[in-house]
Amino acid sequence: MNLSQQVVSLDLAKRMKELGAPQESLFYWYFHSGNGDGLKTWFYIPRSMWSIVQGRDGNFDNSYISAYAAAELGEMLPEGYWTVKRDNKWWGFEGETENEGQEDSLSCADIESNARAKMWIYLKENNLL
Repeated sequence: MNLSQQVVSLDLAKRMKELGAPQESLFYWYFHSGNGDGLKTWFYIPRSMWSIVQGRDGNFDNSYISAYAAAELGEMLPEGYWTVKRDNKWWGFEGETENEGQEDSLSCADIESNARAKMWIYLKENNLL
């Protein structure tokens, strides 16, 4: 499994940052303004590359967003919130039982980190965090 299937998508990461999610994680989405070739893009970097990136871009603090892994998001969710994979989709639930159906789901996504991010966003937007 490659890293892009393990970290939250850029769109969900941006929304989490807007909602005040802490910007400390193992990986980050980083906006790279290009090397004079006109290419401007987002890509993820490990925390260990900060010093290299900071040396090239003085605006590092304004150009990164936490790219949380599923495990990091699991630690950010309150106890009792969990995910399960069914029919090649990840579903997010609140409660004690695994017998809940899709209609009870708080989130659904192709990868677990996105399902957990959607759950965190739902909770934050509804003042449940």
